[in-house]
Amino acid sequence: MEIDGKETRVHWEQPAGFSHEASERTLSELPDIDGLWDYHDPAGSERRFRELLPRARDDASASYLAELMTQIARAICLQRAYERAHCVLDEARAFVDASARAKIRYLLERGRIHNDTGRTTDALEHFRDAWRLAEQADEHVLAADALHMIAYVTDGEESLQWHEIAIDFCKSRTEERFERWLCTLHMNAADKCSKLGAYDRAIENAGNCLDVATRLQWTERILDAKCLLAKLRRKSGDLDLACALLDEVLAADESHGYAYEEHAECLLQLGRTPEARHAFARAYALLSGDPWFPPTETARLERIRKLAADES
Repeated sequence: MEIDGKETRVHWEQPAGFSHEASERTLSELPDIDGLWDYHDPAGSERRFRELLPRARDDASASYLAELMTQIARAICLQRAYERAHCVLDEARAFVDASARAKIRYLLERGRIHNDTGRTTDALEHFRDAWRLAEQADEHVLAADALHMIAYVTDGEESLQWHEIAIDFCKSRTEERFERWLCTLHMNAADKCSKLGAYDRAIENAGNCLDVATRLQWTERILDAKCLLAKLRRKSGDLDLACALLDEVLAADESHGYAYEEHAECLLQLGRTPEARHAFARAYALLSGDPWFPPTETARLERIRKLAADES
């Protein structure tokens, strides 16, 4: 495989003391790890994963044990306990060479921790390695995850190029999980375009996300896409349409923190300061406890807090 003009190979070895045949047999008897996830409740997910640990250790399935530990680390990362997450991955490292899939998950989760803690260069290195290995091992779902993280971590036109690669990759596959990846990729691409001031491209990507989410009847992502479209419409000068979209979102979900944030921005721009403060206060209450709020955007959260300061 040639990446960035270089021929790259990623190798892995099965650790001593584990039988591949025994591992495969055990894997068929253990629950699907991804099915245990509740991404809105990382602490609860961590508990479920930990409850499974003794059984995974006793059954001596190195690959399954490694994957399980990487997901424990991810759940901890979402709780912003980064040193603890690194420690779990340090322990998992002894087992990750049991399979390509385990190694890819390890690289992804180590990269996510680095990204959340501002170590972008280290994060990108791990995501690139994860993508290369996923390509070699035909782990298409994990390859999509790695591509999406590369696109997310990079900036400017480079990021948009990676988004195009990731979108084309997912479009070439028919399973619904790849359509869900398309929603995320189009949303992230819209955000990157917005930061470049390319609002037409941003609106096109957000619209594509809304189209896919509507086809999937994915309510949560439909509301997210409408919220993003509202933000883009506000930034491009169409406050009326922005407010109309936000009314739709908040009518469907009164706990949508990003919709309150955007509604507050619209009200502030309209000069309706007391109402804006109230909306900022509601946004801060919701987003400050959201495990998915970008940890690298503390300045944004602090701005919301300050603008809500007069709201008790």
